[in-house]
Amino acid sequence: MNRLFVLACLLPAGAAAQTPACDALQLEGVWLDPFDTSLVRVLVANPTFAAFSYPSWTLRDAAGTVWASEAVTYFGIAEESFHTLERTPELPGGSGLPAVLDLYTGFGDVLDCTFDAVWTPRTFSYAGTGPEGCLPVKVRMSAFGVDSPVELAWSLTELGETTPVAAGEVVLDASNVWTVWGEEVCLDQTRCYTLSFATPSANIELAYALGDPERLDALIHWIQFGFADPDVPVTNTYALDLYGGDCPAVGVPEVADVPVLYPNPGTADGFTVAGLPTDRIVVFDAAGRRIHDGQLGTGAVDAANWLPGVYHVLRCNGSSCGAARWIRQ
Repeated sequence: MNRLFVLACLLPAGAAAQTPACDALQLEGVWLDPFDTSLVRVLVANPTFAAFSYPSWTLRDAAGTVWASEAVTYFGIAEESFHTLERTPELPGGSGLPAVLDLYTGFGDVLDCTFDAVWTPRTFSYAGTGPEGCLPVKVRMSAFGVDSPVELAWSLTELGETTPVAAGEVVLDASNVWTVWGEEVCLDQTRCYTLSFATPSANIELAYALGDPERLDALIHWIQFGFADPDVPVTNTYALDLYGGDCPAVGVPEVADVPVLYPNPGTADGFTVAGLPTDRIVVFDAAGRRIHDGQLGTGAVDAANWLPGVYHVLRCNGSSCGAARWIRQ
């Protein structure tokens, strides 16, 4: 499967560009996030490393109605960059709609590039799987705060079936930096899956993610964190339902409530999160490194020593944990 699919269908030959540097950009995909439909994803390549300082993307219609916009989170556009736009209520539900992608730089002060586009929200064009095709992923498994090897079994099973779509047993240890990737699978948009993990180890923290098979950590679609009560082996099961509607309302394990972070995006002042003073707050950076771990207390989390970027915030009450994404500008 050819995954490097420059959007000929998304960006016709007549697409406009304000600066010569825009010609160097390759927009590889624009889609609605299958696990969080409040987000629009943009995948762009910049093979010549043309300068786009403090970029942000906007998706709109020809009349100027904004459908989704990005807060500034990067210093520039790397050789390949993955951008997250927050959708607005005006984002239409249809497919094959004329659209415009604007690239702003300088914290939104300068409109550098404008591309004509076609908005087909459930098509992963960069993966070459066709309109509303399957989503290619690999499962990433990581362990934190351990000194000895962790044996971990995992399986991905279509709901109602007994034979897994994919499964395996891995050992997380120092030789693989406590991280292992599973085999490649392609998730059907019309199916409900359960993703399960189990280990005999206790008193450890695990992280699970679904990443693009070729880009791996550079293109993460879904992430969760696994915990258990003290001295209890860790077992976790999650429902995977691309765009929703295919998993039953009952009988499939759900993740804990998503914590609400404010402001988001934020600054070095950090954010506040609602909850009990005794709730545990754990923060991981985009590379999976734990950078904060403590009780919620007053609800304020300081980010003065964190670099701009995307962070994953976990709020735990007992063995129940919910995760949310926070952007530090």
